[in-house]
Amino acid sequence: MLLVGLLISGAVGAQETGPRNLYPLIETRDLSNGLRVHRVPIPGDPLVRTSLTVPTGRDHDPPGQEELAHLLEHLLLSVDPGQTEQAFQSEVLDLGGSFNGFTGDRYTHYYVEMSRADGLQGIDWLYRVLRPKSFSTEQLAPQRDPVLLEVDARPWTLADHVHHRLLNPPGLRPPGFWRAWFDLPQPRRERLYNPWQSLRTITPQDLQDFYDTWYSPGHMTLTVAGDLDPEDLWTRIEETWTGLESRPAIPDPPTAVLRQDRPNRTWYGVRSEVSYVRDLVFLDLDSEEVLTLLFLENWLRQRLQQALRHGTEKSTYSVRVKASWKDNAYNLEIKLEIDPTRYEEAARVIDEELMALQAGTLPQEVWEQERAELTRRQLTRSQNSLAFTSAVRQRFYRRDLFSTIPDLPTHFGEMSQKNVASFLSHHTTTGRQNLKLWRPLPVSPVVLGGLAGLALWGVWWATRRAWRSSLPMNQLRYVARLQTTTLEKALVAVLMLGPLFLAAGLRLAWSWGYWAWVSTVDLYAFRLSADMGTTVIWILGLAWLLSFIPRKLLVFENGLALKCLWVRAIWVPLTDLDSIGPSNLHRARKQGSLVPMTTRTGTLICRKNGRNWLIRTRDSAELEGLLKTLGFPVTG
Repeated sequence: MLLVGLLISGAVGAQETGPRNLYPLIETRDLSNGLRVHRVPIPGDPLVRTSLTVPTGRDHDPPGQEELAHLLEHLLLSVDPGQTEQAFQSEVLDLGGSFNGFTGDRYTHYYVEMSRADGLQGIDWLYRVLRPKSFSTEQLAPQRDPVLLEVDARPWTLADHVHHRLLNPPGLRPPGFWRAWFDLPQPRRERLYNPWQSLRTITPQDLQDFYDTWYSPGHMTLTVAGDLDPEDLWTRIEETWTGLESRPAIPDPPTAVLRQDRPNRTWYGVRSEVSYVRDLVFLDLDSEEVLTLLFLENWLRQRLQQALRHGTEKSTYSVRVKASWKDNAYNLEIKLEIDPTRYEEAARVIDEELMALQAGTLPQEVWEQERAELTRRQLTRSQNSLAFTSAVRQRFYRRDLFSTIPDLPTHFGEMSQKNVASFLSHHTTTGRQNLKLWRPLPVSPVVLGGLAGLALWGVWWATRRAWRSSLPMNQLRYVARLQTTTLEKALVAVLMLGPLFLAAGLRLAWSWGYWAWVSTVDLYAFRLSADMGTTVIWILGLAWLLSFIPRKLLVFENGLALKCLWVRAIWVPLTDLDSIGPSNLHRARKQGSLVPMTTRTGTLICRKNGRNWLIRTRDSAELEGLLKTLGFPVTG
């Protein structure tokens, strides 16, 4: 009995000296205008962090106004009526404080951090950041360049336009993750994203309309974390933040529809490791299920790090487990960078861990030990203002799910295997998860380069045999290279746009086919065959185009040959020639069907079949004189 008493007293003492659970101290109120406020008391904390999270971000940018939400964030942090930007921001910086903003896909977050003595002033300052304002062109202009630099925007070149509009247009790109699984829009992927253009077309009225639509107090969350007197804090919040006017509800988000049975995919490339990405997707979770998902996120990260990274033989140098969501759709991503020689072992460890969780078959002592460690780490991380404001920004700004900041340490500490198994069994069926792998090439890039060279040689050899005409080279008397101007070369390039559009369409079809079918076959021999076949088709198509572009005229004793850029030569015997003489484009068009190879005065070669050529060489008079000497029907 004495031993038991000593153990209990030791445990209590350890608990009292360990990190304190601050979550039960959190107080949440909704103001009269609908704004939700979390007060997070952190006794002894020398800093006070005040933050506001708005449930809008880049996904809500109107078409053609990409980065509008981001630009508004910059503008709000810089503009206050009656003050310069420097004077407004110096109110924080001169007191040793800091501030910033973040614009994500689905939220925008603002914060200011001050000393405890200046904490109430920070609450006032952030209110002045978010209160309604009128924007002018003079205020907007200086804020464009910082956003342009931040998103690495630049003017599009011709190559950018060709790539984004012709070779990789948004409407024909393979769907992104949220579109593929849940049919949710991903605007930045599904639009022509050109921030250099869109940022320069946004007007002050566009910003005002966006603010009026999305910055509704009834959907925003204010969090104040630090050691402030509660009465002073609530009084100051009532005096300031109730000044935000209530607004109509923000537009309803799109509803996700789960598309099950997404196939596993594999890609190969020049890399030293296997990138392993496993997605487990969920739909329509309630608040308790979201907390279970967060428990799984932390549990799998801890267990996989212990098994694969912290052991004597390290199978991976990176373990990332992250829960994310968009509207009513959720994803748990397991991502590892694995040593190729230990991939099978690492994949087995992950499978066994997931199966044990789903079946609830872990030894109880292991479960309790790991859960206690998980709870302790969660408590340790939750001892400062940054932890709580970040939790609201990343997780708990969803007011449709959470009425306050949930007590994660208590929830983790009370989690049972039965709860986890029930959650996974209900939501994680075979059609709700898939695997993506990026493997190292099983053969050397030098070998692949050799195979590509062999394919090029094979196409050259095959086309040479199929397209090359048998010319009497022992009777060759003259070679005349065709002369073209820069304008004429440009015209040829324009005429080739049709085949280029066709090639672009074939390329897009191949991209879709590769993504939808080829990438689902984890067999490199099949993948290599598909890649080599595509390479051969592309080389053949290019060779076919080049075989129609004339390069030089060969003169023989008994005929002419028009040699093209790729092996092909068009042979015209002397008996098929009607007349040869100087002409221009206007006169040549009147003498039959014409293939003009110059727009200037040159030599017109009239054939008896009516398909005439107009060419220009370095010395047309010399060419015509030689042809006349050889007995060709030269006139003029």
